[in-house]
Amino acid sequence: GDFHLDYVRYCKVMNLAPHPSLKLLSSEAPDVNATKSKEDAEEEEPILPLNVRHIVLDTGTCSALFMALKASVVTEITLFSTGLLAEDITELSRVLPKTCVEKLRIEYNPIDTNAEGGDALTCFADLISTKSVLSELSLRGNHLSELHAPSIADALSHSRLNVLNLFDNRLGNDGAAAIAQALRFNMSLKSLSLSKNWIGGDGAHA
Repeated sequence: GDFHLDYVRYCKVMNLAPHPSLKLLSSEAPDVNATKSKEDAEEEEPILPLNVRHIVLDTGTCSALFMALKASVVTEITLFSTGLLAEDITELSRVLPKTCVEKLRIEYNPIDTNAEGGDALTCFADLISTKSVLSELSLRGNHLSELHAPSIADALSHSRLNVLNLFDNRLGNDGAAAIAQALRFNMSLKSLSLSKNWIGGDGAHA
C-alpha cells in the first residue's frame, strides 16, 4: 500500500488530525481509483525511506503511523528527535514483525527513566530481541546508560541484527562489559559502534 494514504486513512478512523509533516498535500495524493498502465507499473519510483526529524510525535500520531506501516512496503525508517515515549517504542517493537521494515534508526530520543519507570529501561532492548526482524538498528544519542545495559545485553546475546549503532550514549565500563559478554553468544552481528559511551580502559578490555 501507499504509506501516506494509509496514514491519512488511519488518522481519519482514529479521529485524529494527520500531522502536517507526515501526510501528502491533497494535490500530491494519487488517485486511489486510477488504474496503472503497464508502462506506469514498470516505471514505478523506488520505495523511499520514511524520514521524520525534529517533529514531536504524540502517541496517537505514532499509533496511526505504525498501523500504516503494516500495510506499506517501507523498508527503512528514521525517527530523529521525535519525542517518542517508552510506550511508543514498545508498540513499534510489536508492530515491526508485521511490516517490511529492515532498517530502523531511533536517534537522539532520550527517555526519562524516572518518569516512565521500568519500560524506559527495556523498550530499546525489545528492538534488539529475537522477535525483531530488523537487520540494522541505530540507537544513537538516546542517553542509554549502565541501567539499560542488562536488558540490551540479554537481547543482544541471541539477536539477529547484523548492524547495531550505540554511538553517543552513556553505557560506561559496566555496560561495555555486559555487552562484551553477550557478544560471546551472538552469531549474527557484524558491526557494533560503541564510540562516545564513557568507556574507559576497563571497559575497553572487557
